[in-house]
Amino acid sequence: LDFAILLISLGAILAEAIPQLAFLRPLRALRVLRLGKSIRSFRLLLLTLVFAAPAFFNIVFMMYIVMYVFAMVGMVLMGGITPVGDCRVSQHANFDSIWIAMETLFRFATGDGWSCFYLDAVTAVEESRYPAGVSVPYTEWIHVYFVLYMSLMLLIVSVFVAIIIRYYNLQSQMLVSSTDIQNFARLWVFFDRRNTNYIRVEK
Repeated sequence: LDFAILLISLGAILAEAIPQLAFLRPLRALRVLRLGKSIRSFRLLLLTLVFAAPAFFNIVFMMYIVMYVFAMVGMVLMGGITPVGDCRVSQHANFDSIWIAMETLFRFATGDGWSCFYLDAVTAVEESRYPAGVSVPYTEWIHVYFVLYMSLMLLIVSVFVAIIIRYYNLQSQMLVSSTDIQNFARLWVFFDRRNTNYIRVEK
């Protein structure tokens, strides 16, 4: 943690000295991490995020796979729908390309405007708002697509939260936490300044 704070401070100093590195100035806001040295609960939360990082990567990777598969299926079902704007199918939210489809699905995963897009996709199928020569899918497929995707995203987010709670409880219940170990190491260095791995006991 101390090393990370040192790097952040160095980046902020360089940003002040070199105009080309001005984009590093917002890093100064991360100095709030120093609170972890004095506030035990905040430090506990930071350690929870650190130890749960491998599990987070697994969840994010699984989410990416699910989103990629649904993006490909969405391009088959809803690719080419004429955009109308607003929270409905638009130039910023559609399934015309894999990149925009992934971005659209990520927005749906956060719960932003997915129901509006869903209703407009159903309307587009009913009104055949597709380019000429493109086969129009059944509305049932659109219903199944959105219900299945949102259910999977809800499940993945729930697992994500459960992992955080589990690791937080483990950190809280440890008889000797990593914070205690670091405090012990700091005191040992204080009494063993010559790094002899021994502390002299005096009466």
